Amino acid sequence: MQATKTITFEELKEKLSNYYGTEQWHRVNPFVPSFLITDGVKAWAELCQAFWSLDIIALQLVKYNRKETFLVLEVDCNKNHTCTISIKADTNEPVITAVKQKNYDKSMPVGTHKFYLIYDGQHSVMLLPSEY
Repeated sequence: MQATKTITFEELKEKLSNYYGTEQWHRVNPFVPSFLITDGVKAWAELCQAFWSLDIIALQLVKYNRKETFLVLEVDCNKNHTCTISIKADTNEPVITAVKQKNYDKSMPVGTHKFYLIYDGQHSVMLLPSEY
């Protein structure tokens, strides 16, 4: 089996900088059909091999039944291969929920990956800040 090249945080930011808006929403978890992602988030998940994190996020949204129209999501990954996924109502607000994932795929770059979650009354859409 061939090893996957790890992308750096700077390379990732550069590759994602071209995403403004989206052409399509993508459903990633069949058990949470109301959770959608944009083209930019899909590109992020592919580059980082981070589809596992989207499942965690979708399930946390269902678990806590969050219906705010705007949430901030952060996936903070460290060099010890532990990620903390946190959801907040605003960047200055306390964390609503946080999940630690140990031994995640090592292709995820170290750093804090920030996203927004928009709720339109029917769907929660996860997007890059540049797509907002």
